Amino acid sequence: MAERLGWELQRVRGDHFVYTKAGNPENLSIPRQRDISEALLRRLLRIMGLTPDEFLRLAKK
Repeated sequence: MAERLGWELQRVRGDHFVYTKAGNPENLSIPRQRDISEALLRRLLRIMGLTPDEFLRLAKK
């Protein structure tokens, strides 16, 4: 999903995918595991600029 939103995969480091996006100073580090905490999900959504509702809408596509 990150790639659909303009994030580019820069590297795989250990068990994380690390993405960057032009104009965004933060890296997006997404763990390979499927089960992540709610706090981590919210942080990743904030970095991507999405609300939980927007994320759910995009996930259904």
